[in-house]
Amino acid sequence: MKTIILWGKAAIAAVLLGVMPGVLYAADVDSLYETEVRVFSQSAAERQEALRTALAEVMVKVTGQRTAPATSGLANAFRQVDQFVQQYRYRSLAESKLMPLPVATLAQPAIRKPGSAQSAPQPPVASPATGKEQALWVGFDSMAVNKVLRQAGLPLWGQSRPAMLIVLAVEEPSNRYILLADSGSELQTILEARAWWRGVPLMVPQRAEADGGIRFLEAWNNSQEPLLRAAAHERANVALLGRATRQGVRWRVRWTLFQSGEEPLQWESTGDSTVDVLGEGVDGAADALGKRFAQLLTDKASNTVLITVTDIATLDNYAKVLRYLRSLDEVAVVNVSQVYANSVTFRVAARSSTDTLRRTIALSKKLSPVVSTVIADPLAASAPQMTTTDPDSAQVDDVAPGGVSPAQAVELKYQLLQ
Repeated sequence: MKTIILWGKAAIAAVLLGVMPGVLYAADVDSLYETEVRVFSQSAAERQEALRTALAEVMVKVTGQRTAPATSGLANAFRQVDQFVQQYRYRSLAESKLMPLPVATLAQPAIRKPGSAQSAPQPPVASPATGKEQALWVGFDSMAVNKVLRQAGLPLWGQSRPAMLIVLAVEEPSNRYILLADSGSELQTILEARAWWRGVPLMVPQRAEADGGIRFLEAWNNSQEPLLRAAAHERANVALLGRATRQGVRWRVRWTLFQSGEEPLQWESTGDSTVDVLGEGVDGAADALGKRFAQLLTDKASNTVLITVTDIATLDNYAKVLRYLRSLDEVAVVNVSQVYANSVTFRVAARSSTDTLRRTIALSKKLSPVVSTVIADPLAASAPQMTTTDPDSAQVDDVAPGGVSPAQAVELKYQLLQ
C-alpha cells in the first residue's frame, strides 16, 4: 500500500472530495482483484465452490457494496467463474490472512454463499473430518470483472482510495486503552485482515496519549475534531472510532465514521465473536465509503475530455502518462491530440462524467491539477471517430453529457509529478 500526499493546487480537488482542506491523503490498493478462501481439501469440487465464493468477495471489494454479488445480472458470472480466474494457489493458514477456526465452529461450513451480503450457511464439500484446513488464494482478471459489474449496473470503486485511521478505545473491567500500532495485539490483526478483504487502506495510531496522541477521554466522548486531527497526523483523511466495552467474552462496540465535510455516521455491533464484532466496524465504514466514492460507469464512452499534461520531457514520461490514463476504469480510449514543447494533450473517450474522471485523477500521485477550461476540440470535426473492430471496446457517441457539443470539450490540465 502506497500513501499519496497532494499539496497546493491539489487542495481544490480535495475540497471537491470533501476531505481535509489543503491536503488529500489516499492509498493505492494493489489487492482489489485477489482474495483468500478457507477450504479443507484440494478437490476439484470444493475448489469450484471456493472460486465462486472468491469472486463474490472480489465483487464486494471492487464495488464497495456487500450486496453486489446478489445482483441478478451476475448469476451467469458465477456459473462461468473459470473465465474470470487468472491464477490460484493453495497456502497454509500461517501464510494467509485467514485465522484458524475455533474448535467449537469447525463443524460449521467454511465457504460463504456467493450472492449473500453476510456470511451464510452453505453445505460444505469437505469438512475438518475429511481434510486439512487451508487457504485458497485466487487472482481475477480485473478487466473481465469490471466489465461484468458495469453491465450489471453496479458502481466501481477505483484503486486509489481514502486512507482510514481506526481508533479503537477499549474499556475492560480493570483496564482501558487505545489500540496502538506497535501493540502486537490480535485486535489489530483482525482489523487489518478485514480491511484487506474490503480493500480499505487502514492505519492504526502510532502515538500514545503520553506522546501527544489522541486521549482516551476524547475518543470515549466521541469528539470529532481530535479524531480528524489525529487522522491528519497519521496521513489519513477518514477516521473510524470504535468505543468498545468488553465484559468477559462479550463485546459491545459503538462505531462512528468521521470525514471532513460529511455528517458522522454511527452504528453498533455486539456479540461474543471478536472477529465478527470488529469486522462489522470495518464493514460499516467500507459500505459508507463505497457509496461516497464508487462511480457508475458504462460500456458506452459518451464523454470526450481533453487532458493536457505538462513536464513531459522524455519518451518514458510520455509512456508513463499514457499507461496511467489507459489504466483508469473511467477511460475507454486514449489518443494523442496535440504535442507542443514539453506538453501533450490527450483526447480521452470517457465512460464517466468529467467530474468523476477529475476526482479519480485527484486520488492519484501521478498528476497534479492546474486550471481546467472548456475549449474547442481540434479533432472534433476533422478526426475520424474513435472506432474499433473489437466488440468488447466502448463506442463513442457524438454528444458529451453536460451540454458540451462535439466541437467543444472540457480540457483538464495537469503537471506530471516526477
